[in-house]
Amino acid sequence: MTEIRKHYESVAIKNRKSWKPGTRLATVEIEVVANNEQLKSSLEGTLADTQKRYSAQLAGLQSMVTSLELQLSQLHANIAHNKQEYDMLLNLKTRLELEIAEYRKLLDGEDDSSTPGKPLYTASNRPL
Repeated sequence: MTEIRKHYESVAIKNRKSWKPGTRLATVEIEVVANNEQLKSSLEGTLADTQKRYSAQLAGLQSMVTSLELQLSQLHANIAHNKQEYDMLLNLKTRLELEIAEYRKLLDGEDDSSTPGKPLYTASNRPL
């Protein structure tokens, strides 16, 4: 036991003699600089990865927005076309209803010959 104790004491004395305050400080400063550089590199790598990931997500979202804008444009065109057709059919329906009403009057025997400017429709001169 005493031999082991003497051995450790001699190693401790040897380490104290070889240790210089300036040397230890310089070693710590070098380690701090190295750790700071590693940390900076790690952060820059993380930042680059994050930027790549968000750029890819942004590109995907932009593609989706472009697709939706195209679909919306097509829907607007379809709505405009359907409105034109509806207006045309509504106009045709109105004219046909007026013509049907006129024919009913004629079939019921009403005489509109007293109204100036209105022709009297008969079986021989009906419009086509």
